[in-house]
Amino acid sequence: MAIKKILYPTKFRELAYNSLLELTELRKVGLEEVVLLHLIPREEVAYVPFGGYLKEKALELKESALLKFQEWAKELQRLNLKVKIYVEVGEILYKILEIADKEKVDLLVIGKKKTLYPWEGDLSIKIVERSKIPVLVYRRLVVTEIEGELVQRENVQIFKKPLLATDFSEIAQRAGHFLTNFSSLIEDICIVNVIKSGSFKDLSEEEISALERKRKEELIKEATFFEKQGFLCHTYLRVGEPSYEILELAREKERSLLVIGKSGKGLLEKFVVGSVSKALIKVSEFPLLIVP
Repeated sequence: MAIKKILYPTKFRELAYNSLLELTELRKVGLEEVVLLHLIPREEVAYVPFGGYLKEKALELKESALLKFQEWAKELQRLNLKVKIYVEVGEILYKILEIADKEKVDLLVIGKKKTLYPWEGDLSIKIVERSKIPVLVYRRLVVTEIEGELVQRENVQIFKKPLLATDFSEIAQRAGHFLTNFSSLIEDICIVNVIKSGSFKDLSEEEISALERKRKEELIKEATFFEKQGFLCHTYLRVGEPSYEILELAREKERSLLVIGKSGKGLLEKFVVGSVSKALIKVSEFPLLIVP
């Protein structure tokens, strides 16, 4: 599936425009249109006592957003990209998903605040949980905590050095296949599988060796898939807590993007993001591409 259309919701925070421009490199892999979206929370234009609606304030906020988007659109059109603009009042989560579905976009991009915490608290997780399409959690400039110290990271050329986390499931394979859409932007791919802490409990040395050997063979198969398509691949097997090991490897190998399949468990699988994806959304300083 080519990346022809993306949805970019924004609150016009600092560097939001720079983040958008960074994404225009997707033109090299088929991007044709950008859908710009600004949502005004209903509570900002409603007064609770009588359930009234502040029409003049809503119009003022809409006009301000449209003016900003018109400036953005000029640059995008200069780059030969089509632009569609939405400025609406409503519940943020459902409006984003509604417009993503209405516009049939191929990729939904959401941001992260320049803080230690995820964009809009749990909203980013809720969007990922409910999205039927791949979601890129991305902000150009982020601040994170590494070994007790605050570190600022500028995310540029984000598709250049992806790290694909895999458990060899069908979901993980879909994430890997989606990654190939960015072929001309990718320099090399790291593929990692993490054996969870405790998996060796009650296993003999022979059983541990057999498990490690099997995982390494699966990693080679994954790498072969990419290598046949011309990608340079590196494989890694780690033992520990998955989200921690994925982040540590990404830092060691100077990765630019984390890629993971969206998994869930139980009867509510459709609306529950797996623990690894959720942990990475909360703490990763790297852009995160989550593929359903």
